[in-house]
Amino acid sequence: MKTTFLRNCVLVFSLCGLFFYGIVYACADYWDWDYDGNSSFTPETFVDKSYSPLFFSNYEYFYGIGFDTEHVTRFNNEVLAEWTTFLKGSCHPKWVRYFLLESSSKTVKELRVYYATNKKTTLVNQWERKVKLNDPKTKSFIQFYIS
Repeated sequence: MKTTFLRNCVLVFSLCGLFFYGIVYACADYWDWDYDGNSSFTPETFVDKSYSPLFFSNYEYFYGIGFDTEHVTRFNNEVLAEWTTFLKGSCHPKWVRYFLLESSSKTVKELRVYYATNKKTTLVNQWERKVKLNDPKTKSFIQFYIS
């Protein structure tokens, strides 16, 4: 009698546990949880615009919900200013801008080959007239940019 009662109790509690687990799992909506995108903290509403978010949820870029194109070029001016300050005297700011924002992969690949093998091509000769390629700062800039 006692064993039958214990078996029934274990069976009832197991079924109740599975039932409640099923309810919690069904109501939890686990697959659509998005911790990054559901924040209501927006400091840029009461402080200056520089406090706007740096990281966004993956839904904003990949699923088209609230697609954000404003922040693709957000730090271009700061990056250009820092590299221009670093390369002062070695590279004109116009060429810094070209390498960082506008250059083609062909230019970058040929400069990589030049720094690896010291083999000059017509493109390297053109850039040598515009930029001091043998300057250590310019070399470190281009190698950093390439890597």
